[in-house]
Amino acid sequence: PPAERDLINADLASDDNKTGFTGGVQGGYNLQSGSWVFGLETDVGWMDIGQSRSKTYQSPLAISPPIALTVRQKVGTDWVWTLRPRVGYASGPYMIYGTAGLAASRISVEASFADSRIPPNSGNFSESDTKFGWVAGIGGAYALNENWSVRGEWLYTDFGKVRNTWVTPAGYAAFTTEADTRANLLRVGVDYKF
Repeated sequence: PPAERDLINADLASDDNKTGFTGGVQGGYNLQSGSWVFGLETDVGWMDIGQSRSKTYQSPLAISPPIALTVRQKVGTDWVWTLRPRVGYASGPYMIYGTAGLAASRISVEASFADSRIPPNSGNFSESDTKFGWVAGIGGAYALNENWSVRGEWLYTDFGKVRNTWVTPAGYAAFTTEADTRANLLRVGVDYKF
């Protein structure tokens, strides 16, 4: 009914940010010309980043007993891969660099709806798909000796929007689930130069 639809629609949008931890491995090739460093890097990181939300509403309809409406949503990923050229400037043991390139991640989306009517109206949706996007960032490194260095970097990844429309059985309710899939990655690492 429109009153229930409007109640849910007015409350579901959210701009919450979630944090998580990541770890991974990387490899690449660098060529130095004077103080300039040109390279190509690839990495894969494992993570637990996502956002989930569950909310129960009381129907505004004058029904006895009152009807409860529950909506659940979840979006997340557990890995990210990037392939990035980078350009850096080295001075003594220090280097700063910028990087940008291709990124991929498996994005999963889940949603469900249920009410307390007898019989209940309920349904759920889930989908998982590999999405490609872009990545860009900046970083710095410090050479400890001829072979070992440490680094810190910030990367921003953007995989666009995931958007799906689904309908509960018997067509009682239709939902459009949408999420922006982007992340800020703050990383520290240790590199070994062959």
